[in-house]
Formats: sequence, structure tokens, C-alpha cells
Amino acid sequence: MRAILRDPRHMARVDAVMLLDGMHTSYVPEGQVLAAGGVLDTANLASLTEFARASVRGEKRMLIAHSEIFPGTYASTTETADRTIQSLGLRRTPVLEWGPRGMQQLSAVRIGRFEVLGFAGTTAPDHIDQLHAMRELLSRLLER
Repeated sequence: MRAILRDPRHMARVDAVMLLDGMHTSYVPEGQVLAAGGVLDTANLASLTEFARASVRGEKRMLIAHSEIFPGTYASTTETADRTIQSLGLRRTPVLEWGPRGMQQLSAVRIGRFEVLGFAGTTAPDHIDQLHAMRELLSRLLER
């Protein structure tokens, strides 16, 4: 998705983006996690952040859903979502409620047509729950 959005012609044609536990980037230096002094490779997030900005303005629609899985060798979806939220000058709101398909929602950001939903879970089944919830999440995206 980020490669598609890098091209301004494609960016103009895409109306909505939904990322289900799938926004990743590398650490710099490679493999050095944030806790050990690494930083995120933000070049890989630039086109997604630009799309998020447009969705905050109401020009596009974007929904990012993520679990708490920590891959260790590359940035997690939580870390990349946090970076995107920070880049937009926004903050998460703590939430404790049931999400689609019984997922436990822990946080949310909603402004304009931009939304980030943080869910509990650190296992492979938690990752797959995002896929199973695609119908409900897509419906939510299209409502905004």
C-alpha cells in the first residue's frame, strides 16, 4: 500500500485505506528496537502518514487496526501506529470495550475520517482475529 501511495497519481485515485495489523517498518539501525536506542525508519511510513493527514482533513478515509504483537526484528504495528499518531499531533484515548468478533479494544483515535483502533493480543490468533473482523472494520471505515 505504501508503494502505491508514493506515486501522486495513485494517491489521488485512492479514496480509502484500511490496514489490519499490517503497518510495519524497519528499525534504524537494522534490528535495534526502540528500547535499545533504535528509531523507526520513517521513510517507509511517509506515504501512509500523508494519506492519514488527508483523512484527518476529511479528504480520504483511513482505518488502522492493530494488536500488541511485538515482532522484535522490525517495528510492530503498535509502534508504527504510535508514530503516525504522533506525526499528526494526536493522542490515543484509552478504551476498554469489546470490539468486533470479541476482540478487546484498548485504545482509539478518531478525527475527521481517520481512525486508529488498538486491540489487545500478542499471539498469532490475535493477529488473525483482525482478518476475521474485516467485514465489521470495513463497514466502520465506510461509515466515516
